[in-house]
Amino acid sequence: MAFELLRKFFQVEAAPDPTLDWPELHPATPGINLATRQVGPVAFGDSLANARCFGRPDSWRFLKDDYLELVYTRAGFQLDFEKARLAYAAFFVAPDEFDPSAKELVHCAVREESGIRLSATTTQADLAAWLGAPDSVDAIDANDVIVTYLRHGLELEFELNRAKRLKRWNLFPRHSSPS
Repeated sequence: MAFELLRKFFQVEAAPDPTLDWPELHPATPGINLATRQVGPVAFGDSLANARCFGRPDSWRFLKDDYLELVYTRAGFQLDFEKARLAYAAFFVAPDEFDPSAKELVHCAVREESGIRLSATTTQADLAAWLGAPDSVDAIDANDVIVTYLRHGLELEFELNRAKRLKRWNLFPRHSSPS
């Protein structure tokens, strides 16, 4: 009763699950095509409805009214939609000892259309052999480094762990950034 009164007072409404009618699929980790700016068959800027091909996510949440996060923990990836358009993708490649929410994530390897396969053994030198010199390298702390490349209108952020191996790959259109 008290919760109901507080909810009405503050007008807090739970957002409906936008994937409620999507099929239960348990997808594999999608590949990336940098040239066409696609995550599997879904291109950056495509509508939320196009992500139905991946099935219902393992979890979802609205970070803002118009920013939705879909996490496919069993396949090791995340898709974010801003104003119902694909705005961000992340691939969880290796454990992140500083992210306790990631304990249930399945870590993945990601294949880029050119044949490159990124995994927990990928190093900064491997990235440079594939993409050339990075646009920036930022040491976050003694444990993490973010190596950034700007390619095909996308910002490619590679998070490396203390062993300087890949743990996460974030991609998003250059004009925007994740929330």
